Amino acid sequence: MNLDPKAATKIHVSDRFRLIRALEVFEAVGRPITDLQAEHRFARPRYPHRIVALEVPREELRARILRRAEAMLAAGLLEEVSGILRDGPAADLRPLRGFGYREPVRCVLGERTADGLAEAIARDTAKYAKRQMTWLRSERGVEWLAPDLEAVAARFAGLWSPDNAE
Repeated sequence: MNLDPKAATKIHVSDRFRLIRALEVFEAVGRPITDLQAEHRFARPRYPHRIVALEVPREELRARILRRAEAMLAAGLLEEVSGILRDGPAADLRPLRGFGYREPVRCVLGERTADGLAEAIARDTAKYAKRQMTWLRSERGVEWLAPDLEAVAARFAGLWSPDNAE
């Protein structure tokens, strides 16, 4: 990748998505993506902010994710996927390969049955949630709160009160 030698050393040759993205950025702005990334390293926050995260116990989170997957299916996820595929996009389009769609697409294409579909969607989503939590735990300044509605409401009210000295 002569346009961006730094990106060429960082992006694996088989990572089509990132290779194409690096080329798109260069074409759009005339600068290597690695230059733009170096300028945007969050050295100083642009705006005053707080990061607040809810610490949901793992088993509760998995149960919530499964209920959501079941609700999505009950609300017509398979019909939605059938409509999307019928209207033209290829089944291997990147958004349709992501969690939440990957298994329903396989089901609509006849590559798997609907048995255990909610569990498969929930499994993929839980893996993603775990990666998000790992990333968030590495961030500085995150305030972790228990998912208690009254405690969270009180904390947020304190954050936005006019006399908040924090």
